[in-house]
Amino acid sequence: MPLRTKRTSKKRVCCGARAGVAGRITAALLATTAMASPALAQDEASKWGPSLDLEAALGTERSRGEVDAFWPLWQDGRAMLFADLRGKLFEDDASEGNFGLGYRRMLDGGWNLGGYGFFDLRSSENDNTFSQITVGAEALSVDWDLRANVYVPLDDAESAPGASIAELQGASLVVRAGEEVPLWGFDAEIGWRVPVFEPEDDSQLRVYAGGFHFDSDDVDDSVTGPRLRLEYRLHDLDWLGEGSRLTVSAEGQYDSERDTQATGALRLRIPLQSFVGGEGAGRPLTPIERRMVEPVVRDVDIVTLAGSFGDPEPAVNPATGLEFGNVVTVDGSRTLQQAIDEADDGGLIIAQGGAGDIEGGATMTDGQTLLGGGNSLSVRGGVSGSAATFVAPGSRPTVVFAVGTTPVIQVDSVAANIHISGLDIRGAGPGALNAGIVFKGINANATVSDNTISGIGPAGIVFGAVDGANVTGNTISDTTAGLSSILFASDSTDVTLTANTLLN
Repeated sequence: MPLRTKRTSKKRVCCGARAGVAGRITAALLATTAMASPALAQDEASKWGPSLDLEAALGTERSRGEVDAFWPLWQDGRAMLFADLRGKLFEDDASEGNFGLGYRRMLDGGWNLGGYGFFDLRSSENDNTFSQITVGAEALSVDWDLRANVYVPLDDAESAPGASIAELQGASLVVRAGEEVPLWGFDAEIGWRVPVFEPEDDSQLRVYAGGFHFDSDDVDDSVTGPRLRLEYRLHDLDWLGEGSRLTVSAEGQYDSERDTQATGALRLRIPLQSFVGGEGAGRPLTPIERRMVEPVVRDVDIVTLAGSFGDPEPAVNPATGLEFGNVVTVDGSRTLQQAIDEADDGGLIIAQGGAGDIEGGATMTDGQTLLGGGNSLSVRGGVSGSAATFVAPGSRPTVVFAVGTTPVIQVDSVAANIHISGLDIRGAGPGALNAGIVFKGINANATVSDNTISGIGPAGIVFGAVDGANVTGNTISDTTAGLSSILFASDSTDVTLTANTLLN
């Protein structure tokens, strides 16, 4: 069964919603049992009785548990109208209920024809609720299975915050919101009874081959691939009586979204006819009659994909609530000041290594962010508000002093909302008086994180009268005075220092 999370590009109904689905499933199962018991007692010649299937499936991608109640509502010895109610729990905190009605008829030519419809309700691992209609048809003989299903979603895409991404589009930083999209689709399969046992034997071996296709206009790629299954069945268990069955199965499937998946399952059918009465209770069935109570084979859940399917929207700096300005890239082929000037106020400067050291001695202006290659930055969508993480392209850079200047990087007076992160900053070495980063005046809302600063003096980072600063994860060493430090003016306020390392 295809997962919802898109691997190549790329958690959720809330607890209350999951509990609601589980409650509705349980209530439906109990109500059907209560209503159908008297009906069965009225028809003492009932050939096919109700049953309860319990299944545990262990998969390479996910596992599940399932309860399936099968109940004939009407029958005449050749045809049957039945209810099929299912409840499932998945290891990824998803749950689903399937509520179905079906009809089957035995034909004189040795085939049983049937059709069915389900209403499906799913609580996904992304805290979303989806519903769909499933319709299917089947033709079953003693030796062959032919079946096909169509799945029609009833809901639109829902939010999937964990799938949001931030990316560059030209000179702009944009966010594509994460969405979970329900897919329409179909599947089909053909099965064959491997003739290692006689048709009347309690043991049976069957193989199945089929395929599936799921798609939506809202996603770029479809979920399409083959599926193979092998089943060994043991009917009429001594300890459960006529109509019981134990099925051991192994299944494999492939599609481009999740590669190869394998699942092993154990399914136990518990006949209920002996418990509700009736002259036909425990009556042995012929091979073709036995096929009238086959489990309906369909996709195990509503298929969704979670990914960054939203339209591009401007990325916003969470610290300021403002959109980022121009995005400019700089490496050793030009100076940092040239890139800062090009970015202008509010711009994002991405400094990259690989082309030599970048000459500093530069002054940042209001709202600018200076980010080293490979480092990350938290942003959100300006329209949807979706949180995303932007990872700057390229490798970590080294920014060095410029001859005739003092700080390697300085911030203009009264400039606010400055963010400097992910740089190796190197001064002129012993004897020089050039600090690593200097905030010149009254600066507000400053962030300095994950930088290494060496060969500077008298201090690694110097603040004027800062009003709000977060200084975290920086390493300062090899200072001129032999004492690594971060200096603040006495009238600085609202300052947070976290996990900084000072090496003397």
